[in-house]
Amino acid sequence: MFFLPREIILTSHVIYRVFYMRSKVIMLGALSLPVFYFVMHVWYLYSGFINYDYNMKVNVFFGALGSVIWLVLSWHQWTLRRRYAWRMMAFTLLSGAALGLELFDFPPRHGVWDAHALWHLSTAPLPVLFYSYVIADLRYVASSELDKFAFKMT
Repeated sequence: MFFLPREIILTSHVIYRVFYMRSKVIMLGALSLPVFYFVMHVWYLYSGFINYDYNMKVNVFFGALGSVIWLVLSWHQWTLRRRYAWRMMAFTLLSGAALGLELFDFPPRHGVWDAHALWHLSTAPLPVLFYSYVIADLRYVASSELDKFAFKMT
């Protein structure tokens, strides 16, 4: 059973990134919502009755929520001339396009390729975009923090 860990992790990460160096109370409040829901979701699914449709709807909801926030954040970064932001926009849009293969399943073509196999094929290169964005964003954050506190290093 898939309990939406990827969606919760990515949604939590973007919430943390949006509120980084801002109000810790708001950030912790915003982070506690998806984590609490995740715990309750897993508890419900382990209660004995597994509702596949409900589980898929929750996965799609958190995936869409995280995607919207990632797109808004990366667009904002792009307007601030952080050229690496295109990677997150591309990752998010391509992930959404690949999701269609997962949601609109079709039987194997020529006895080989079904929608799920094509989904795996289409999502395999996407982590390169995601992690190259994360590395570039961390470098930006580190360099901007060094600029703010450079006087303390001398």
